[in-house]
Amino acid sequence: MFSLFLFILAHIPYEFYQPYLQLLETNDLSFGFNAAIFSGIIFAITRLIGGYAAHKSPAWLNRYGLKKLCFIALGLQLIIISLMGFILHIGIVLIVLLRSFSMSLVAAPINAEIAPRVKESNRASYFSFQSLLSRLSYSLTLVFLSFIAGSNTNNWSSLSTILIVTSIIGVLFFVPLIMIKAGNLFNTNSRF
Repeated sequence: MFSLFLFILAHIPYEFYQPYLQLLETNDLSFGFNAAIFSGIIFAITRLIGGYAAHKSPAWLNRYGLKKLCFIALGLQLIIISLMGFILHIGIVLIVLLRSFSMSLVAAPINAEIAPRVKESNRASYFSFQSLLSRLSYSLTLVFLSFIAGSNTNNWSSLSTILIVTSIIGVLFFVPLIMIKAGNLFNTNSRF
């Protein structure tokens, strides 16, 4: 459940930062930039930051434990989406650079916890099915958000509404996740 939820939240900034940049390009008169080029630069930097998070995840896992690491990852995504929804400013782009951080931070620790619980002969199928479910859930989320936005997402009002609604729904899912007991899933710290 957590992986699916984080997958959706991690991809929302990715899906909507290009329209966000286009709005900045047309609305921000402080300096000119090309949204398409800027988008590519942001993508490259987010990959580097994601690589750093993946590199540091074993140390942070040992320091904070898996449960706290998961909540940090979810919280970070909710902060990114909320800030994008409430503020149209070039400074928010710096926060968007952290969008890959969450997934990179928890992907290996979660997989290390899940893998021993799934028979070796079923692991590839399990992780493929999990990936498929995540992608299907994300696509359904986008369909749902398209009904909220209507046909025009090229204005601040629509984009802001999409991001704020996503934030609210994210918080509504986040709170129960904090309270759910996950059996012994969070009782161990994986060592890589």
